[in-house]
Amino acid sequence: MLWEIYTKAQQRIYSIVRKNNPMVYDHKEASKKIDRCWDTLNAILVSTITPEHPRMPCSKERILKTLAEAVIQYTGKKPTVINCAPYDTRFENIIYTQLAAELAEHGNELHPEIRTAINDLINPKTEYDTGPDHASTTCRVYTIVREGIGIPMSFGPTFSPPYDWVMQAKQKAESLSAEQRKDIEGIAKILREIWQK
Repeated sequence: MLWEIYTKAQQRIYSIVRKNNPMVYDHKEASKKIDRCWDTLNAILVSTITPEHPRMPCSKERILKTLAEAVIQYTGKKPTVINCAPYDTRFENIIYTQLAAELAEHGNELHPEIRTAINDLINPKTEYDTGPDHASTTCRVYTIVREGIGIPMSFGPTFSPPYDWVMQAKQKAESLSAEQRKDIEGIAKILREIWQK
């Protein structure tokens, strides 16, 4: 009984603080955002896989760059090549800047949740591995590709994703709304064409 009173009081205090201070971190909202990113990227990537083309790039940088190019082409209806190389120290920032400009101009072409997820996926952040002298730039695309799909250590430029991942990603993709699937499939079609070049 005392525990229930304490829990309710804690929830009430949290809601008052959150209402008065929007800077309070909302774990539930952050978790939803991360799930939306995972589901969106996995749905796009699994939609690129066909019986004729069952492989995808091993390079997370190539996936990031071509994903941004596909989104820009899908929303702007014009072929786009982002001119930067993975070894450029501003690689992720250059890609995000061009994508953000396109989403600002033509972002209404995408379903709002897909647009938000893609923006969150490609938005770069700086990580400090062992201190400020060893900073690296990363984004959620890298995390999902590395941890979600599990790209193998490979000497080839492409790989076939694991069967379990394909089946789970297809299930998630099918659970999206028709509008979301339309955008996912449109981006995936362009992405597949870029990878085949």
